[in-house]
Amino acid sequence: MKNHEKFIKFIKMKNREKFIKHLKKHTTSSKHLKKHTTSLKHLKKSYNVLKTL
Repeated sequence: MKNHEKFIKFIKMKNREKFIKHLKKHTTSSKHLKKHTTSLKHLKKSYNVLKTL
């Protein structure tokens, strides 16, 4: 289990680095990202609502 968790953390770090590089290329899309994150929150809410149904 601990090795598995370490592996997941490692993958997340790698992905984060790639994501940061990607963000630096697209700094102008930060507004779009904000919209996207809010829609993600909305999706989570709706998903939780669906779960309770």
